Amino acid sequence: MEILAVLGIFIALAVMTVLVYKGLHPAITTIICVLIVIATNSMNFTETMSGAWTETGTLFGVMVPLFIFGGVLSMLYVESGAINALADLFLKPTKLCKNKTTGVVICLALYMVLAVIVGVGGIDCYSITPLLVALAMGFCAKMNIPNKFAVSMGIIAMTVICIIPGTAQTMNIMAEMFVKGFNNKEQIPLRLAIMIIYLAICVMVMSIIIIKDQKKGFGFEAGVGTLGMNENPNAKKMPWIMPFIPIVVVEALYIMVGMTAWVCIALGCLVALVCFMPWLISNKRDHSVWKILTDICWKGTNCIPLQMLVVGVMSTVLGMSPGLNTISNALGQAAIPAAFACMIICVIVMGFTGTTGLIAVAPVAAALFMPKGLSAMAIVMIALWGKSVFDTLPINSMIPIMCEMSGVEFKKAYPTVFVTTVILTFVMTIIVTILSAVGLF
Repeated sequence: MEILAVLGIFIALAVMTVLVYKGLHPAITTIICVLIVIATNSMNFTETMSGAWTETGTLFGVMVPLFIFGGVLSMLYVESGAINALADLFLKPTKLCKNKTTGVVICLALYMVLAVIVGVGGIDCYSITPLLVALAMGFCAKMNIPNKFAVSMGIIAMTVICIIPGTAQTMNIMAEMFVKGFNNKEQIPLRLAIMIIYLAICVMVMSIIIIKDQKKGFGFEAGVGTLGMNENPNAKKMPWIMPFIPIVVVEALYIMVGMTAWVCIALGCLVALVCFMPWLISNKRDHSVWKILTDICWKGTNCIPLQMLVVGVMSTVLGMSPGLNTISNALGQAAIPAAFACMIICVIVMGFTGTTGLIAVAPVAAALFMPKGLSAMAIVMIALWGKSVFDTLPINSMIPIMCEMSGVEFKKAYPTVFVTTVILTFVMTIIVTILSAVGLF
């Protein structure tokens, strides 16, 4: 039965990947694959589903205000031209490039720089997902990069923001809480160097793929997706300093005042509304102020299809499954180096259960591997990078959400996401594991 339980997990994930890739709605695909896990793991259907829906309801309660106000803030940036102002500012160096490939490389690199600047404040990456996608779409529009790459850019940004060393990101805070001996402010240069190497590789890989697509005649498609990016050439240009004001206010309220993330973003919407109003009125002269406000609220509220969060049921059921416990226990007792056993456990458990998986895996990893010489920093580094590997399989509800925002089909956007945030993060996890094994962490 244990073998069947383990096989059931991997069969369900494979089926989920194929069905979503083939175009079946992620919410329906999730239900089908959850049934496979329940059946192969001999789990009580009623109890399991009740617990899973309750957990997903908690997720909705946390994420809905973030997504509603995050969506409104993003639409304020899109409709006012603030996104274009930021893109124009950061993409000035590309105008000096005669080589198209160099221009694309610089575009991607500068987007990542901007994303990291936004993430340094510590606001959880899920809270700023709409803004990250809107920024990616703005950069893509300026460089005629196909919309599907905005999804990859956003996912890579989220992956990196989660692990920026020394910041108050959720993963870092949880690591300090649940891994005794871990200090978020230690070994920042080495941790930062690993993050930069990962970003550099992602930029180079994506640049190659983008240039190939552009040579085939593919480019940016305006006015599609829930964001509906469509630059008006006659629009009044916003000064580059203005888009930074709401971002700075949100970060200041979160870091210095200690407000809850969704409250900070809601207040950021009010600040953006005041700052951007002259450009909103100028760019939509045929609309009354009330019409402008209602349009932005409708578009922002509907920006993220919240039904996609149902995909979170899969992670919850996997976390409850006996098969996942079997895998963890077997690896803990396996005769392999402690760092690599820890890596496999973290990749599987945290990849399938998400951020909250750290609560489960941290005490287990510490109890199993710290007596074998693995440091607290090593365990956390392996866990943070290991989480990113399976976390961006189709079980991640944010990927189809970001596809909807960008106006692209999942199967067109996902191959690049898979290469950059599954394959490359796995490579980086192995590198971190080797560094941990030789005592550099």
